[in-house]
Amino acid sequence: MATRSGRRSCNIIGRLGGLVLKQTRFPITYRGTKEPSSGLSATFSHAKTHGRRQIDWPSPLCSRKWEKVPEGRMRALHWPSRIAFGLALVLALAAPARADVVRAEDYQSFWLWAGVEPQAALAQARELYLLAGEVSDRGNVHVISQRSAIPHVAGADVWIVYRAQTIEWNDAVLRDVLAHVESWRAAGNKVVGLQIDFDAGTKHLERYAGFLQSVRARLPQGYRLGVTGLLDWSAHADPAGLDALAGVVDEVVLQIYQGRHVIPGYEAYLAKLSRLKVPFRIGLLQGGDWTAPANLEGNPRFRGCVVFLVNGAPK
Repeated sequence: MATRSGRRSCNIIGRLGGLVLKQTRFPITYRGTKEPSSGLSATFSHAKTHGRRQIDWPSPLCSRKWEKVPEGRMRALHWPSRIAFGLALVLALAAPARADVVRAEDYQSFWLWAGVEPQAALAQARELYLLAGEVSDRGNVHVISQRSAIPHVAGADVWIVYRAQTIEWNDAVLRDVLAHVESWRAAGNKVVGLQIDFDAGTKHLERYAGFLQSVRARLPQGYRLGVTGLLDWSAHADPAGLDALAGVVDEVVLQIYQGRHVIPGYEAYLAKLSRLKVPFRIGLLQGGDWTAPANLEGNPRFRGCVVFLVNGAPK
């Protein structure tokens, strides 16, 4: 049976990581004994995305007419056309599943950093993570307060957050942090825990767990201990490091953003959440993209999402 060679063109609208394409025409090459009728798969490689995907065929995005290509030219087109082919297929798959924009009014747990103006959504908050201070490593390790006064929060559970530049805390630093936690409760707030916001490297979780154990030992009874976490923990952390965290902290909040930008490809990291053995939340960016994994709600350790509030977020 003769081998058929051909090419179609596709109009693709969608995104791949940080790349956004609109009405861009891609040549789609095909080689076989007949035109595919139901499914078409391809290996693709683009930027940091690699793998194998399948798309229903024929696609409404693609033209119905074949452009015949000579056999010799097909071989010459093999490598560039495979890249374009894979990119087009990925974009065609991604376009229908557009991410939702994170709106604060759809959630009930929030981070509120100093300098961020209060928003109407805070009235429905069940949990607030409030930045109280920073542990700085400039010069001698010391605590810098981020608030001139302690606010009174009505109704919501409050987590006191400390941003840490280092985990080399001396006794005076730990004593200051714990004293601040107690002062927030004394002001009439329903303080439920201390959260430490530190970018612990994936390869150093066991050391980080040792530091957290020392904090836990000094934390007054009745308070929970939480940490923020990097997405990479769920995918590449050593099992021993994850196990060490599970025995110390009450929750981890994995942030899918960095600064004011959502991390491209966060879905691949969240696909490995089953490796975590500690209750976790997902940290979202107000106004950023978010598509929840299909199995997230079914994970028994999932405790919901926390939205990082920002000034000037899109409505």
